[in-house]
Amino acid sequence: MKKTAVLIMLLLFNFFPSLPSAAGKFTVTADIDGTVYSEEFAYARLPLAERIKGRSYADAYEESVSQGNSRTQALNSVADGLGDFVLSLFQRAEILPSEGKITFDGDFCYEEGKDGRKLDDKVYDDIKRCLGNKNIVLNLDFENVKSSYDIEKLKTFTVERARFTTYYASSTDNRKHNIKLATERINGSVVEDEEIFSFNAAVGKRTAESGFREAGVIMDGEFTSGIGGGVCQVSTTLYNAALEAGLEPVSVTRHTLGVSYVEPSFDAMVSDYTDFTFINRTGAPVYIGGEADGEKVTFVFYGVHNPFRIRRVSRVVRELPCGEKIVEDSTIDVPEKIISYGKNGLISEGILEYYFDNKLIKSVKIRRDVYRAVPMVKKVNPLYFPGEERSADTCRAVSG
Repeated sequence: MKKTAVLIMLLLFNFFPSLPSAAGKFTVTADIDGTVYSEEFAYARLPLAERIKGRSYADAYEESVSQGNSRTQALNSVADGLGDFVLSLFQRAEILPSEGKITFDGDFCYEEGKDGRKLDDKVYDDIKRCLGNKNIVLNLDFENVKSSYDIEKLKTFTVERARFTTYYASSTDNRKHNIKLATERINGSVVEDEEIFSFNAAVGKRTAESGFREAGVIMDGEFTSGIGGGVCQVSTTLYNAALEAGLEPVSVTRHTLGVSYVEPSFDAMVSDYTDFTFINRTGAPVYIGGEADGEKVTFVFYGVHNPFRIRRVSRVVRELPCGEKIVEDSTIDVPEKIISYGKNGLISEGILEYYFDNKLIKSVKIRRDVYRAVPMVKKVNPLYFPGEERSADTCRAVSG
């Protein structure tokens, strides 16, 4: 019987000399950028009946693909791990196109994205033709993958979203210095998508050691002097620019007294204990440019296009009379003397109106504030013309 079987096998190979080997080892080699990758595999055993019919490993591969298997799975059915090896060649050869680069320090610089590449799919056809060989050398071809980030594309990420300006020409030199210093420390800031920007973190502590000077501040409901006076005008200007740019405040605090450089309910007081922060939810980075020229301070927000035009509306709900503070002083040579004028307080609301194609889409009240009144301070000489009527015009307008 054994002799008969051997004779049959010899006859088969004489009549079918092109039959693929029943099984055997083979190597696959590929070169990627000068690095050679080579691995040894073993062909799966084809049934004798299939070989007698002239079925090849290429046929087995095609049949596997026709049954819904991936090309990787089909190659693995021909030789264990062969498909995974080819897949690894794709991964090693792939170079993703870059998205380009935007640098910002107050001015923009653009660097175009670089093209990438990927392995040409014809490698599957090449390896299919070679199935059954003992040594397979793949000559790899690559496809160019073009970057979509040219200069014009990058500029769509740096569109001006909003700008806001406040004025301080009449300020003291020290106050002007503080405004300029704080603005310079914010200029060039980049806030990534979903990142929270902190004014205090960007500007740092307002101390003499960090370069700030003494100027007028509001402290505990009174106008006084302190290191860093004027910085609140910077935070307020930034706050209003952020609002009009469509950014969402996380924390903002009003002054105890109204300020003259912005409408009520649109100020942002900062200190060692209070911060102005906002979050960027525009889906792309936001760039902040700032400039203080001795007369005005301006912040500009850049990023992707904002479909809305946002308008701020300050609404005074009620004024709070300033009242009087009387101080008796028998040394003055007049019946009464005004030491400082009063300032009315008020209750106000801040509202944002959203316009699309010049049509009002929605109106949102974002805050309600109470600003303390400042009483007029008057000295009265009780020994000079007793019973004389006092002046009734004691309070100045809120915006004074």
